[in-house]
Amino acid sequence: MNRLFQHYKGEVKEIQGLTLKGLKYLVDVESEKNDVLLFWLETENKWLRIFIDGAYCGIDEYEKDESELDKDDDVKFINENNWVKGLTIKTAKVESEFLPIITMTIYFTNGTKLILNCDENEKCTLNKNVE
Repeated sequence: MNRLFQHYKGEVKEIQGLTLKGLKYLVDVESEKNDVLLFWLETENKWLRIFIDGAYCGIDEYEKDESELDKDDDVKFINENNWVKGLTIKTAKVESEFLPIITMTIYFTNGTKLILNCDENEKCTLNKNVE
């Protein structure tokens, strides 16, 4: 594992230009809204594990898929491979006006965005948005 980013705001230059092959995110099935705990992005030759913990956004790089280590009771993975396959990351930004509210937005070259938004209760949602 290699930590690429750890901060509550800033541009994530380390993932710019990567083309995606897959996306899966881990949700808490016991919560009302299936809160997103973290997500994994598969690129051409590595895996990115992205999470927000209330103090910062962390992005870890892995050589292979180690997402099974995140599985636990009352959580499940949801795969969104078809939606992201072939998308290239234009830029990524992490923003926070005040903690623990943090938003991480990945902008793709086709105008689509992937947004991980964590609120004041540290409950996170993952949204895809087309401009």
